Amino acid sequence: LETDFGPLIYEEVQRSFERWHTLPYFGPLIGLGDTQRQMFFGMASLRQWVESGAIVGVGTDSGTPLNFNTEAMWREMLALVDVGMSPSRVIGAATRINARIMGMGDDLGTIEPGKLADIIVVKGDPLFNLMALAQVEVVVKDGVVLKGGE
Repeated sequence: LETDFGPLIYEEVQRSFERWHTLPYFGPLIGLGDTQRQMFFGMASLRQWVESGAIVGVGTDSGTPLNFNTEAMWREMLALVDVGMSPSRVIGAATRINARIMGMGDDLGTIEPGKLADIIVVKGDPLFNLMALAQVEVVVKDGVVLKGGE
């Protein structure tokens, strides 16, 4: 893990385990700690956005103890599926819609001539089971294979 994070971030991750349960966002619902508030109201609110047909992007600032950034994106996408968004709509939200939200829809977000494309290959079919996004086998960034493949 240290080689994945680098020494400074690895040390911070290790420190985050020491007293994670005392952090304010793990406080009781009565005190409305951030995590409890989100768990209590978040899914209902998210379901309302999805059912309304609103344009929804995908992103998270997760990175709390026991909730690492390396897993945050596909977990966020899975939460959208859990409230009724189709896997294809979620993948489009994470790519095409996010590019539009950032004002970069002409350059990113879809695979077509003239656009930049970073591509992942996963084990399984994410349209059948979005959890396949957690099993990345090949990563291509800027035309260079960074993981897997040849």
